[in-house]
Amino acid sequence: LENESGKLMISKETIENLVNSVALNFQSAEEVATRVELDRENNVKVFVNLTVSSDAIIKDLSSNLQTKIKEKVKTATDLEVKEVNITVKRVSPKEEE
Repeated sequence: LENESGKLMISKETIENLVNSVALNFQSAEEVATRVELDRENNVKVFVNLTVSSDAIIKDLSSNLQTKIKEKVKTATDLEVKEVNITVKRVSPKEEE
């Protein structure tokens, strides 16, 4: 990012950490792995691999997560997130009480 005062460099790892923190704020998200890609125009594509709890409503979780990730990255970095691709890798077994 560049303005009249100079440049700001934000690493992909920083954006990945930001996305992970957003995802882990969702109660039903248990484990998160994120990969971020940037194109020449600084458009962001986010790939999230999730482990979710057994009581997760995956459709609602993924929709809410996509929205929150886009909002948070835009607010924090002023970069547009073009895609948030979510893969649910695993559903955690329910723990016995």
